[in-house]
Amino acid sequence: MTTKPAQFKFFNTAIAIVMLVSVLFGCTTPPAATSVPTDNGAVVAPTSTTAPAAPAKKTFVFGRYMDAINPDPVMNDANADIWYMQQYYNGLTRFKPDNTVEADLATDWEASPDGLTYTFNLRPEAKFADGSPITGADWQWSLDRCRNPENGIWAFTMEAVDTVEASDTQVIFHLKQPSAYFLPSTAMFNCVVMPAKLVEAAGGWEKFMEHPIGSGPFIMTEWVKGDHMLLVRNPYYWETGKPILDEILVKTIPDDNARILALQKGDVDAINYPPFNRVPDLSQDPNLNVIQFPATYTNFLALNVREKPLSDVNVRLALAHAIDRDALIKTINFGVGEPATSFRVKGSLYFNDTLQGWPYDIEKAKALLAEAGYPDGFTTSIEIVGANQTQTQIATLVQAMWAQIGVTLEIVKTEQGLWTDNYRAGEHVIQVRGWTDDIPDPSQFVAYAMSSEPIQYMHSGWVSPEADKLAAEGVKETDPAKRKEIYFAIQELFNENVPFLPLWYEPYLVITRSNVVNFSQTPLGIYIWRDLDKN
Repeated sequence: MTTKPAQFKFFNTAIAIVMLVSVLFGCTTPPAATSVPTDNGAVVAPTSTTAPAAPAKKTFVFGRYMDAINPDPVMNDANADIWYMQQYYNGLTRFKPDNTVEADLATDWEASPDGLTYTFNLRPEAKFADGSPITGADWQWSLDRCRNPENGIWAFTMEAVDTVEASDTQVIFHLKQPSAYFLPSTAMFNCVVMPAKLVEAAGGWEKFMEHPIGSGPFIMTEWVKGDHMLLVRNPYYWETGKPILDEILVKTIPDDNARILALQKGDVDAINYPPFNRVPDLSQDPNLNVIQFPATYTNFLALNVREKPLSDVNVRLALAHAIDRDALIKTINFGVGEPATSFRVKGSLYFNDTLQGWPYDIEKAKALLAEAGYPDGFTTSIEIVGANQTQTQIATLVQAMWAQIGVTLEIVKTEQGLWTDNYRAGEHVIQVRGWTDDIPDPSQFVAYAMSSEPIQYMHSGWVSPEADKLAAEGVKETDPAKRKEIYFAIQELFNENVPFLPLWYEPYLVITRSNVVNFSQTPLGIYIWRDLDKN
């Protein structure tokens, strides 16, 4: 038996009213035109009452490699959701293209001299997409949910907060101790405002997600899982004249070649994640623009180190030294990118530029394997998304590289959902993955990659009290020089233990049709589409 993908349609109050008005007028027969006599008895043709044609709807079509997973801003950790959420949700602040923080639903903010109190003044004109006002109760409910450790893995970003007071005009945060990362954390996707009454009326968060309402520039009006998501212009968005587009159709096209073909044919206006090896020929197409955005993106191999042989640090170091990162970049990315020398991306805050990484050295790798008790190597497996060309290339090349030290790598192809589920459950062995920072501060990724909470060292199962201690110190410290020492030490500890294997750093690659204007993506990966337009 075959089944169609589940379809969820979302209609807010404003859209429903517009549709109702259209139906009422559309079902009413206009009076027949009649001839009008003049004073001298002549008959004059009636003046046309036909309304001018409505301007054509301005639609942008985006082809993405992976479908959304969960539109809940608190209960998710996938870029396929995170990078798009600021189209339909927003918070007190937001990130600019240069990663600095600017006001969003707050007009401004002020920090107390001791750094323990932050006061945000709210925009009085801000409304939800159904036209209802954003109230202090909405802010209180949303921020309490964001900070609750039972509501997902991101509560640690608000760990410095003691209490929150919200009114219709202000949101005030009282901190336990000064925090260097608090302000950028207010711009994270999990700190957006949601309509508390609508969530309660829907019977809870899961039901509300079937009809989500936010306050961003667009409204998610339709989501056909595995196929497309439709974002429609929010008429109540606070920025006058924005967004420029009437709607954005986000189509899921997992196959790289199919996504590129759709762009070339003009079926989509832009695509993400095209393989870098297609850049040379696509750059020659006068109808296309190839764009490389500065990024915090790192490709890596996720490891499950709970069991042998990967539980042995010498095995992990052997695998790290048996990867020719320059060859990967040259073959897969046509030379675009830099070999990773740390789990932190080059150029990020407190990046340890003294580290040499894991130079390609087959003899050293063999010696490390022998020391670990595997002089003849071993057999293991790597799980990839079958439709992802880049993952396939990485796995195939690494397979050949590790064969030189006696390691047999079996490639297991799966679909996106199972690949994600296995990783989150810690049921993977090795996976090809990538990471992007969500705030321009190392505290977030360090909590993810070098701490037992919230996801045990990038789902690796590694255990290190020393790493936990350093991660906790980095969060609490505010002196820049001392923070640098802490985060340098954390990176050194990582390189000695490699609970996962960083491969290389690369920019975000997006290709648009030549008539697309103002396509923007921040180094954190967030798409900024409120200014997006087409000529």
